[in-house]
Amino acid sequence: MLFTNRECERTLYDIQGTANSNYNECEFPQADAEEMNYMECEFSNDPEGFCLFLFLRTDVEEKNYVDIYVWDCMLYPEIYHRFVIANGVKPDPDTEKRLLYYIREIYKGNGNYNKYYINEFLAKAKDTFPEWHLEDYSYMYLAEALSNMYFASFRSGIRELLYKSELNHIGFNLDAVYEYDVLASSPEWLLGKRVPLKLLRILNKPSLVYYLYAQDTIDVAIGIYEAYSDYVTDDKLSDAQFEYLERLYMCGGVYGGKGFSRAVFNKLAGENCADIVDLYGRFLEAKREVEGIGIRLPQPENVEDETIRLETYIDYRNGRAYENSMVSIRAAEAEFEYEDNQYLVRLPKSGEEMCMEAIKQHNCLGEYVYRHAIGKTTIVFLRKKSRPDKSYVTMEISENEIVQVFKQCNQYPDCATYSFIERYAEIKGFDYNPHRLIRTNSWIDFLYDAFGIDVCDTPVELDKYLLEYDKKHSKKVG
Repeated sequence: MLFTNRECERTLYDIQGTANSNYNECEFPQADAEEMNYMECEFSNDPEGFCLFLFLRTDVEEKNYVDIYVWDCMLYPEIYHRFVIANGVKPDPDTEKRLLYYIREIYKGNGNYNKYYINEFLAKAKDTFPEWHLEDYSYMYLAEALSNMYFASFRSGIRELLYKSELNHIGFNLDAVYEYDVLASSPEWLLGKRVPLKLLRILNKPSLVYYLYAQDTIDVAIGIYEAYSDYVTDDKLSDAQFEYLERLYMCGGVYGGKGFSRAVFNKLAGENCADIVDLYGRFLEAKREVEGIGIRLPQPENVEDETIRLETYIDYRNGRAYENSMVSIRAAEAEFEYEDNQYLVRLPKSGEEMCMEAIKQHNCLGEYVYRHAIGKTTIVFLRKKSRPDKSYVTMEISENEIVQVFKQCNQYPDCATYSFIERYAEIKGFDYNPHRLIRTNSWIDFLYDAFGIDVCDTPVELDKYLLEYDKKHSKKVG
């Protein structure tokens, strides 16, 4: 006869137990008439499946216990099952099987219960039973919470050790752990050989615990820890941080063209998607091909845009002959060029230069190369004469109107720059309306044009000098 691991644990730890039908109602008072009526009413409103009700109570000796009622339409002739979880109470095998069955069903998303009440119950249970080492569970992890309460409440073997070591996700998924040792005297010896507790804490997440399910992934996890434990000061890594370490480990210590980067590792804190690791890898590879620019490592929310800008630049630098040649031909169109004693305006010399401008300005200029090349729109660079090679302001001119004016990160330039652009437009015969320019591509523009609502008349959106310039220009043109 084959025994399950749990049956072996019960035998080894001499768990004889008490059947749930034999709970002493004097020792563990059950629901009163009002509570029974409430449960029956709730169950009758949704009789399909089962309904779960949880109570925190105090026994005759003023000791706390958890009182569980499962009303199940499949029970006959009974209406509900009752389970008690209390310190030192050992249920018999049949009671345990029934309770664990319902816990598994809850994990699968089955069962009906009041989510708001469950959240309150779990918060109170954590305060009531500190010896069970419950984490801040919510209703989304109700199955894990119930399993934690149950196995931490009595001498249940390795599961008790895991839960009381706050390795709750490993404890909940223990049956899937590869050849775990039912005789393990501490969590470190769970796998039959010593595994650092810090590594187990790192893997104690729903998204990382699967590393313990097979020998090859266990070996990878241990290899990662041994290679990078000196760099890891916290036992709470994000999924993306662990993924980054795995990429390094599997690629011989090099990812994105370089070894371990504390900057990348720190940026990945709080990120739980592997895609972000791919993006940083692409960014580092692209940055290696673009020397001498001094590009900073972007924040996670910006890394995709920055990576695309670099890759677009490399694409134009290494190819795109047609677009580059057309942009170069357009650079000779003198009607767009102008300068005074402070500023100058010129056309880009190539698609590569436009893409480099996008990198320096942190904008989407690279998307405009083809349209500029074929003359569908015109992009010009506005520079300070004192530093003609330094990126300053980018302008778009379309259908004889200046339609966009932005400096780095799509910020508005200062009043002196707008005054120069006003003179430039007047000399070149371009339509110019700063009131529209400072609202281009924003909901502010829509509100002003559609409803006449001017929400920009506050220093929050524009500084007072730019507002004054805007008003003066509006008065001047009537």
